[in-house]
Parts: sequence; structure tokens; C-alpha cells
Amino acid sequence: MINQQLAAGNHLVLSPGIYKLQDSIKVTNANTIVLGLGLATLVSANGKPALVVSNVDGVRVSGILFEAGPKQTSALLQWGEGSYAGSAAAPGVIQDCYARVGGPTDPLVTPVTVDAMMLLNSGNLIIDNIWLWRADHGIKGETLNS
Repeated sequence: MINQQLAAGNHLVLSPGIYKLQDSIKVTNANTIVLGLGLATLVSANGKPALVVSNVDGVRVSGILFEAGPKQTSALLQWGEGSYAGSAAAPGVIQDCYARVGGPTDPLVTPVTVDAMMLLNSGNLIIDNIWLWRADHGIKGETLNS
């Protein structure tokens, strides 16, 4: 439903809460806004990135906490595919976004893993106030490629 609305050209506002995603939220239109209120948390629960931004310009993502889930994931936020130059006239913006690997659950009961918190395959991005956190207590299997 969310991806259908985004594909139709709508923006996305996420209310406060923890969203355990079975599939990626996919931004495929230029100038789309994805706004999390009250630090909306997107959990990659099924081995897919929580948010994928296609090779489009002017997208703005703000106010979201990306969290690793129990299945191996390539990235929590994937921006661009391949090596996209982006647009200096309409840069993408990542603002007030956070990512964490581990923390709220017992890692010995539910280990979490991710290859990269944010995988940025696009040029012309403005990145402001980013916090990337890896728990330092018993997390198994993750590697951080930032």
C-alpha cells in the first residue's frame, strides 16, 4: 500500500512507532518527501533494506531511525543504484536520520546483522545530522562498510 502510494506520486509521513518491514519502502519518483515524526523507526525485518531510493533527484528523507533486523541485510538505507551522478540543481537530502545495529533487543536471543547502515550510490546528496550507532555488546556477524 505504501509503495503504491509512493509510485502514484504521493509523499510519505510516518507517525511515531516501530515498523517491522517485510519489504523495502521504495521511492521511485523525483522530489518525493519521506518524513518521520517522533523518530519513526523502520526495522529491516526480512533481509531487505528498509528504504530504497531509486536513481531520482530531489528526494528528501528526514526524521527516521533505521534499525537492523534478524536477517542479513545489505543496507538499512540504500540511495541510488549503480553509480548515479545525481543532480546539483535538485540534490537529494538525508537529514536528521539515524541508524543502529543492536541495542533494543538482547543480541544473544535475537542477533541482528547488516553490511552497511547507509549505502549511498548517488552523487549530489546533502547529508545533515546523521547518527550511526553499533551496539558494543554481543552483536554477532555484522560488518560495517560506511
